[in-house]
Amino acid sequence: MSNTYTPGPWNASKNKYQGLVISEATGANVAVTYDVKDVDLVAASCDLFDAAQAIENEAEECIDFDGFTAMLVPMDAYHKLIDAFNKAKGL
Repeated sequence: MSNTYTPGPWNASKNKYQGLVISEATGANVAVTYDVKDVDLVAASCDLFDAAQAIENEAEECIDFDGFTAMLVPMDAYHKLIDAFNKAKGL
């Protein structure tokens, strides 16, 4: 799958009512949110996608002693996901 979206990271800009999502790489406007509460989630979407892709690429399947399947996720991929969640929450 090729990445055909505007390059990230994307940053949120807010006023009292709306949000604007801007590409840090290009300076281009990516999106407008008509409720300021939504801008952090939209701005984090590139980071969330990249974190999910890292987990997909780096996770390893393992089977424990009870026959249950589990996934081992490298800590750097896990931290990438947590950072993206925090950005989506506006933290």
